[in-house]
Amino acid sequence: ALRSRRGVGRHPTLFATGEPDAQVPGQGPKARHLATLVHAGLPVPDGWVLPVDGDRWRRGTLRSLHRTLLSSGYGRFIVRSCFAEEDGHDRSFAGLYESHPWDADEGRGSLEAAIDAVLASRSSARATAYRDGDAPTGPTAVLIQRRIADSAHGFAASADVATGFRERRLVDITEGEMPWSGYLD
Repeated sequence: ALRSRRGVGRHPTLFATGEPDAQVPGQGPKARHLATLVHAGLPVPDGWVLPVDGDRWRRGTLRSLHRTLLSSGYGRFIVRSCFAEEDGHDRSFAGLYESHPWDADEGRGSLEAAIDAVLASRSSARATAYRDGDAPTGPTAVLIQRRIADSAHGFAASADVATGFRERRLVDITEGEMPWSGYLD
């Protein structure tokens, strides 16, 4: 199991610590759930949690994160939301926040733009409407994971997303490459 605890605080931290209850400051439930899956022995692409506190994360952290990602040996990544309100018991926020692909050869500026786009999606009109107009609450973080080649993508929910009925599960799988942001028609 991966055991990196480097960067607790404002530096990126490897989320897949093999310790499902490990608390990384600012991480949302998504990273904790993924760490639980790793602990259970399931294959989960490596990832890093970047706690975000306003614009303070930019001071040296972007450079450190970029260097960490380049030294990981992976070339393709996906920048994802990892917000406190996601994957909760009452609401999932599934599909409301953006994810953006980032390739190591695109440079640090492109990584920053992808992070900014994911962060901005937390205050989008559709996310605000889903929260019934309330402002986002809780810590903010971004999850950057190794991107794997996909031939299909999907969505799974532990409850019916329209009714909240927990005795009905929903799984939707579509063949083809994942559209990283937006909707499929």
